[in-house]
Amino acid sequence: MQFCEHLSLVLAYFPPARFLPRLGITAAIYAIVIFAGGYLIRALTRPLVNGDVRPAEETAAQLRNAGMYIGWLERFIILTALLLRSPATAGLVLTAKAIARYPEFKHVRFAEYFLIGTLLSLCVAMIGGLILLKLLYGSISVAP
Repeated sequence: MQFCEHLSLVLAYFPPARFLPRLGITAAIYAIVIFAGGYLIRALTRPLVNGDVRPAEETAAQLRNAGMYIGWLERFIILTALLLRSPATAGLVLTAKAIARYPEFKHVRFAEYFLIGTLLSLCVAMIGGLILLKLLYGSISVAP
């Protein structure tokens, strides 16, 4: 009798059958967008980094690593915002990045590199978010 009571308690906390596949799909798309998207963007912007796009006080490695971590966070926030159907949050992310890097926009090559990388990151996150919306909700609607 005691075993049945414990089993019923365990089963009461077990998620519904549809939850685990959705969790797996969500985790896979997040990983692809955040990490694989970063490698794609790095490959596409590599020709720009070989030139002199960085401010004088930053090395190429510092620029690349800082951009990688910022890009991960940026894509995570944008993907989550789209999943929560709050696309205006993407504008906040872009504004914060622009304010943080404003002094370096005097360097034309850096401004081009920054803009290309940011827009590529935004596109990767938006494509991933739209795919996730379609798979989870059956429609691509960002309006609540």
